[in-house]
Amino acid sequence: MSRNPVPPLLAILLLAGGGGLLVACQDDAGSDRASQEAESRREEQREIERMRREDREFERAFKETPYDKLLGRLPIREPPLYVEQYITVEGGRHKVYTAVSRKRFCRVSPTQRQAAVEAFYRDADALFRRNGISDFVQVVTPVSQTAETFPALAVGRNGSASLTRRGRTGAFC
Repeated sequence: MSRNPVPPLLAILLLAGGGGLLVACQDDAGSDRASQEAESRREEQREIERMRREDREFERAFKETPYDKLLGRLPIREPPLYVEQYITVEGGRHKVYTAVSRKRFCRVSPTQRQAAVEAFYRDADALFRRNGISDFVQVVTPVSQTAETFPALAVGRNGSASLTRRGRTGAFC
């Protein structure tokens, strides 16, 4: 009389605490499961490596330009203008929007505002000119929650800076 072959079993007998006996079995299905888990781990590692490559490519695409490095040297939240944020617009060549706090900007007289804008622009323009950029334009704008519009309070270009009507009058302040 012939017998059907029994699938290979790997039985591990372990003595459990308290004198009981624990039997753990692994058969071909367990082997398949382990194989699938190993493949799943390899797939996860490939995905992680792919994401790392994408991150490196992304970072290379956004390397800081010499202009960006110069922008990083401009003062933030310091006299004379107390700029809160620098905003650049792609394609805006060397134009920077310097966002200021309404409260701080309006706290002083128009004459003092004009002096602050002139001093800031003069120093920034000199920095850019020393580094080969002669077309720097600064637009002073209020800090905003959106980037849709940047109403000008002052503009600096071609070696001089001045308040706009909005920056001079009480309409903004």
